[in-house]
Amino acid sequence: MITVLHIITGLNVGGAETTLCKLLENMDRTRFRSAVVSMLPEGALGQRAREAGAALYSLNMKRGLPDPFALLRLRRLIKELRPDLIQTWMYHANLMGAVAARGLKIPLFWNIMHFNLDKNVNKPMTRIIVKLCALLLKSVPQKIVYCAQRSAEVHAKIGYDNARATVIPNGFDTDLFKPDQRAGKEFREELSAADGCLLIGVIGRFDPQKDHNNLFRAADLIVKELPTARFVLCGDGIIPQNGALAAMIGKGIKPLVHLLGRRMDLPKIYAALDLLVLPSIGEAFPSVVGEAMSCGVPCVVTDVGDCARIVGSTGISVKPGDPALLAEAIKKMALLPQKKRKELGEKARERIKEHYDIRLITDMYEDLYQSAV
Repeated sequence: MITVLHIITGLNVGGAETTLCKLLENMDRTRFRSAVVSMLPEGALGQRAREAGAALYSLNMKRGLPDPFALLRLRRLIKELRPDLIQTWMYHANLMGAVAARGLKIPLFWNIMHFNLDKNVNKPMTRIIVKLCALLLKSVPQKIVYCAQRSAEVHAKIGYDNARATVIPNGFDTDLFKPDQRAGKEFREELSAADGCLLIGVIGRFDPQKDHNNLFRAADLIVKELPTARFVLCGDGIIPQNGALAAMIGKGIKPLVHLLGRRMDLPKIYAALDLLVLPSIGEAFPSVVGEAMSCGVPCVVTDVGDCARIVGSTGISVKPGDPALLAEAIKKMALLPQKKRKELGEKARERIKEHYDIRLITDMYEDLYQSAV
């Protein structure tokens, strides 16, 4: 039995957090035992990690405040658990795990799910930690797991060791995320959206890298040609009370925009969409694209990270930060005959099943872990 200790910044809803939970749920429990340490207090996904069979611990750190005592608690916990290997997730956990495990002779893997390192969309502390991690590369980690090929390329340019890099993309549960006409109809009724409405989904938290402003500027350009369009947005901070977000929405499109906040019923929402749009300027491998594709929804994405690689010929990718190009791509997809859009959606689902099914991705992690011990 191989014991894997996962260290992650927190367990609120997010790409890395959800990927970890999916991995825990699908690992072979006859071969692997899992434990998870959350640096921050337990988040919304904590119970999901427990239900997946993982022992869960929290360092109860406060966001943005260094805590040397938490580092000591983590080192003590590592000694108590005596894992066969440690997998850390995201920059803060990568740094803290490397320091806490120093000298313990336990294989350490980092996981990086970030692409855009631009100073305009990253906090100063995040950029400092990225550079500190690069300095640690002489002694740790044994492997760096990237979720996207372009993420590996970006980090190699700032000193991350390509010889230790491996790419394991995010995986998707195609049994959970699937076309569901009944669920889609229920969600449309919730929005009071008639069958003739063109539902355009944008899923993601309020964050500069998600570039919601790009979306709304594109929406301003297309509503006259797509009068039935409705824009469905959800994620942390995506609420009418968010003044910064509300200021981005032009008067002409305001009645057409639904701001739903965090939703835990994403399969139902995807099932109602005609297309999904990802307007981001900084993504490595966005889960929402794979989830939508798995539900048979064609996607329009910006060419960041591995987005263009994910959608392939089943969707459209455009240069990030250009609302005119994004608007043209949305119009092109929206004006396709419904039958053609459906065919693209079916091909999108098959693409996910063939290349990114969670079972395939879990096998890749298990093989990697097995090789280390």
